[in-house]
Amino acid sequence: MSINTFISINNLDVKDAFNILKRINRVMPEFYNLQDQSVGMNLLKDTNNMLVLLNSKYSLLTTINTIQFIISLYQYYEPNCAQLLEYQDIENDLLSIYENPKSYSKMTLGEIEEFIELKIIDFTKGDTSYTKTRNLLLLALLSQYPLKLNDLINIKYISYEGAEFEEVFPNQLGIVKRDCEFYIVRNGKTIIEQKVDKIEYTPLHRVLMLYLSRFSRGTTLLSGIGGCKLTKSNISNGLVNFTRSELGYALSIHDVRNLHSTS
Repeated sequence: MSINTFISINNLDVKDAFNILKRINRVMPEFYNLQDQSVGMNLLKDTNNMLVLLNSKYSLLTTINTIQFIISLYQYYEPNCAQLLEYQDIENDLLSIYENPKSYSKMTLGEIEEFIELKIIDFTKGDTSYTKTRNLLLLALLSQYPLKLNDLINIKYISYEGAEFEEVFPNQLGIVKRDCEFYIVRNGKTIIEQKVDKIEYTPLHRVLMLYLSRFSRGTTLLSGIGGCKLTKSNISNGLVNFTRSELGYALSIHDVRNLHSTS
């Protein structure tokens, strides 16, 4: 189907749509083919690379508009692909940064870990709220594992005598407690692809213990009070607000994930 059909179905302004296509072509040549009115969606598969390219050339607002256009392209051409979820994660993070520009800054993983190590001491001593403890857990998880937002909202938690790692499947991600130790379990399309790693980072172990011992929740690790399911914006905005309040810097999920590739 041609790009003109896409523009018509989505009720887009023709001039604006073609300007965005040209903008994408400036960082990803050959994406849009003017002659046959087609787009090469395969050229957008590396979502992190695309974000870096857009950020290097355009303003934050222009990058957000371009990402939103790319999301519409994926919803039209490839609605079931993983890249659609990844671009939606990026959009959430960029919107959080745009809404909090004065408090946005970068930190290193080492500085984040130092903050976590100090904060868990304070949280253990005091009567800390559920939401703050959950957001500290989220930050601690991200400091050790570059997890995606779509995985974070569905982390399964299993803790009982005789629990098996296989019980996490078919969830992509899970935390299993066995013999007073925590394990992170990551699944592929089949149980054979399952990877299990013991959580060695002591502050993450401590914040898990604090969070799970003080507050009741369902089988989803990161949930609302009483176990209600959180939305993507609940989690992504929660981290931005928590880090802005406690650190003085607004850090998004995407920010922390990217630190793993630069450390």
